[in-house]
Amino acid sequence: MALLKKYLYILIFITSSASLKAELVFEYHPELARIQQLILDSKLIEAKKALNIFERIHPDNLFVPFLKGRALFFQAFLPDQQSAFSDVEKEFSSIIDQIEKGSIRDRHTFICSSELYLMQAFLHMRYGNQFSAAWSGYQAFNRLEGGKERFSSDPLVQFGNGLLLTTVGSLPENYRIFTKLIGMKGSVEKGMRLMSSALRSESIQENSLFRDEFAYMYCLVRYQLLEDSSELLSSFGVSVETSAFMMYMESLQLLQKGQNDKAILLLKKRVSSKEIEPYPYMDFVMGKLLLNKQDPKAAIWFVKFLNESKGPNHRVAAYRYLWWHYAFNNQIEAAENSKLKALNLPANSSSDAQAMADLAQDFPIDLIRARLLFDGGYDKLAWEVLNREGLKAQCLRSLSAKHEFHYRRGRVAFRQNNFLSAKNEFTLAIADCAQEMNFSCANSHLYLAYTFGGLGETNKAEEFYTKTLNCKGFPYYEGLHQKARTGLEELKKKS
Repeated sequence: MALLKKYLYILIFITSSASLKAELVFEYHPELARIQQLILDSKLIEAKKALNIFERIHPDNLFVPFLKGRALFFQAFLPDQQSAFSDVEKEFSSIIDQIEKGSIRDRHTFICSSELYLMQAFLHMRYGNQFSAAWSGYQAFNRLEGGKERFSSDPLVQFGNGLLLTTVGSLPENYRIFTKLIGMKGSVEKGMRLMSSALRSESIQENSLFRDEFAYMYCLVRYQLLEDSSELLSSFGVSVETSAFMMYMESLQLLQKGQNDKAILLLKKRVSSKEIEPYPYMDFVMGKLLLNKQDPKAAIWFVKFLNESKGPNHRVAAYRYLWWHYAFNNQIEAAENSKLKALNLPANSSSDAQAMADLAQDFPIDLIRARLLFDGGYDKLAWEVLNREGLKAQCLRSLSAKHEFHYRRGRVAFRQNNFLSAKNEFTLAIADCAQEMNFSCANSHLYLAYTFGGLGETNKAEEFYTKTLNCKGFPYYEGLHQKARTGLEELKKKS
């Protein structure tokens, strides 16, 4: 009997110990906010060391694997190499499994798992794994749906659902087949409204783990789909000067606002040290900003990018820009050498595909000069170049140059709110598009829609948004389709 009691006490003790095992939880802590900033600043080694120390003290806090997942994303993203993702792919999936052990009574279980699935989908997409990207996107959708069912009024959940609605609602037709099969529906208007209200809520503005990344995604969507950079990333309290990732986003916004010089000043503040994970693409961006204003130092940055980037992307684009740079400066041999190097490389990204299209064109040098000046927001200088004697006659010798000439004149007029002049130029640009479809033709259709919208002619705006959706077969056409779909939805909202 005594022996039986002894075993009974042991069994009770084991059972009690199991039931007293700490529950996995998401618990905020000031140290996690510091680590999050280290990740955003690309100080990944220091962030991982800090996470390991924190994990020993707080082994049951699920924000630890979540932040490890964010760090792995940057580790796979910044080098721009498939091998960098392959090295961490299994660990990334394992981290998602850990997050999903969280309680369904905690909103963070849904928010954190969906974010990591979206990051995984982005990496798969970036490195050409379309089916895997779709599957990860579907998993993110499922987690967000689960969160919405239980926490529909929570701002964190609302922002995630807003992002998903916006993304799905703007997908080009060739990406929409899968979403239709699984019942995923989107709406840019509803998604943007949810994201905007959630981001401005007190609970997100005071949330050190989510505010900066949510602000980044909100600004990116507005930049990409609405061509609206009226709210800079830094206006949400994000530190853009310490994080190359955030700095890049704000530089894009400044460029979209026609503030090339401000973007250059921002990138000059970029910090470089052994503690910071390198991001060579920022050298490419600096080169492009300087080239926009035809600064002689532009070449230095493209060469630096080509020497230091180990990834395959944007190399054709960099040599294309070097070709233009040397041509502007009458360095004929260097220009031809750069062009030849570009032609002998594979096009591994959309920017490289566009560069290949540029390499095939025989545009007058002043037309290229005007395009870059426009890109930088130097509208007065661009207009002066476009009006140089003999340029129009040169451009009329080929359809592609004619399209580009009138398209650029239209864009300058549009940005100055001269809608009647813009309409005339865009109309001239699309006159022969049936014979040769290209980026200038398609974008002229899109901007005719914007122009008619500015003139209050909504029926014509709808007509040209719809026509834009029929423009295909050139680099970046998917992005134009996203903007056209967004425009159509905006018209429906107003009607």
